[in-house]
Amino acid sequence: MMKQSVSAIEVAKLLLSYDPGREYFIDGKMFPVSSDETNPPTVGNFRLNKMLHICQMLHYAKYGKSLFSEDLRAFPRGGIVYPVYKGYFALYNEELKPEEITIEPQKKEFIKKNYYYFKNYHDKALETFSHDDIAWRERWKGRWEEDDDRMIVNEEVKNFYRDILGHIVREVELS
Repeated sequence: MMKQSVSAIEVAKLLLSYDPGREYFIDGKMFPVSSDETNPPTVGNFRLNKMLHICQMLHYAKYGKSLFSEDLRAFPRGGIVYPVYKGYFALYNEELKPEEITIEPQKKEFIKKNYYYFKNYHDKALETFSHDDIAWRERWKGRWEEDDDRMIVNEEVKNFYRDILGHIVREVELS
């Protein structure tokens, strides 16, 4: 039986450990998505946060509960985990080995499969996947408090993940 959720920082470290040469999580700058986006993230920060967002959604779809404990926050390019987003370069520069990350084996396997499945997706497809999350869309539309960018995962959202993303969970597991 799986324990409660883990830290998103630990999940981020595990994801980064699968790319020791930083060929996927590169530090190059992205282009702004709109004229009001003055500081777009680096490509690697963008990809790491998309992976976290996707892993979180698919974990809800498969297990009905969160993978990591931190909230996702709605940003222009999709959901992010703010401590990972802000601390990206410190994480990026760590030398990480999967076996040194203390996440239980079942969750490690889940994260690993998602990484290897989605790392071949184009950045625009990752962004679209993130924007298709109803928790992101609802927050981005401004239905919740303007000063609160946390993406709320209620029963409706959990049902969406289970019903709409279940086939993707199966695809990832078969890959």
